[in-house]
Amino acid sequence: MTRELIVLRHAKSDWDTKAAHDFDRPLAKRGLKAAKKIGRWMHRHDVIPDYVLVSTAKRAQQTIKRMDKVLDLDSKIVHPEP
Repeated sequence: MTRELIVLRHAKSDWDTKAAHDFDRPLAKRGLKAAKKIGRWMHRHDVIPDYVLVSTAKRAQQTIKRMDKVLDLDSKIVHPEP
């Protein structure tokens, strides 16, 4: 069985925000749409991860949650990491 490593960056973040720290910046409207779009692409191409390591940064969490709306990932495979 061949394994693949997929490295995915968070979707477009919002720079015009009142977040006190970079870690707390949310996704921009464009990023919210893009995250769902990449989830649809992954589903259509049968690219369903077995293990997801995701940052606890707000924009990364928003990205995986939007993708998950399409991919319907088992919560046991998503591992937040600060």
